[in-house]
Amino acid sequence: MLPALLQRLGARSLLDAPCGDAGWIGRMRLDVDYTGIDIVPSLIAANRERVVRGELSGRFRIADITRDTLPRAEMNMTRAPFNWPAPRADHAGATGGRA
Repeated sequence: MLPALLQRLGARSLLDAPCGDAGWIGRMRLDVDYTGIDIVPSLIAANRERVVRGELSGRFRIADITRDTLPRAEMNMTRAPFNWPAPRADHAGATGGRA
């Protein structure tokens, strides 16, 4: 459904914020410039490792959607950012978008 929507809209870039583990979107074939951001450094590190192994494509950055300047994209997707409790000390590794 998402690939068809992107194609119908003519979107060439997609920002997925927050991207989490990129589990569901990683199984889709998207013909766009994909950027995923998340506040959890370990998720971004794991996603970057999956890119190196060829399991995912796109770029992944540490960023906080409530404070940081977000990368530009023709389409922004915000899926479930409020399903999680308030940030805890173990999520304090966000670098202000400088990953």
